[in-house]
Amino acid sequence: GRTGAESTLDVGSKFWLDLPYDARAKIPPRPAEPEDAEAAPDHSLRILLIANDSLRAAQLRDVLERQGHKCLTSTTRERALTLARKAPVDACLISTGAFEALDDDGNRVKLEAWLDSLRGTQTDTQLNILALLPDGAQAEALQELGVRVLLMPLNREALMRALTQTAY
Repeated sequence: GRTGAESTLDVGSKFWLDLPYDARAKIPPRPAEPEDAEAAPDHSLRILLIANDSLRAAQLRDVLERQGHKCLTSTTRERALTLARKAPVDACLISTGAFEALDDDGNRVKLEAWLDSLRGTQTDTQLNILALLPDGAQAEALQELGVRVLLMPLNREALMRALTQTAY
């Protein structure tokens, strides 16, 4: 077979796999479906993950996808806005460490404008924005901007609860 990839800056990537076709191949039996599969509601969320550390991003994405969520991942705020404009998002999880000094009016106004832009990308729902912080130093300032603060280290259950709670 063959594999390939194409990537466009600020748009995304496309990957493909071409496999040879064998008309004589036998179709394997389908795995049995659980009986209550149709009755179980879909609680998956579409989550925009912003992380500037690739290892942390991979860990968080793995946790979120194991919980059944779908993730879009960005390393910058600008890229996150581009992704959020192109796809519906239920929640945004920011894991970039400490934020800029929010006691500085210029920094606070800049962050508030970005958060407003991010919220504005989702017209059908109120976007739940969460921030993972290494400590609680900026928690109050972020909460005033409508960001739900989670302190690290964070367990999976606490993350799930925070993601499924309604936005402020």
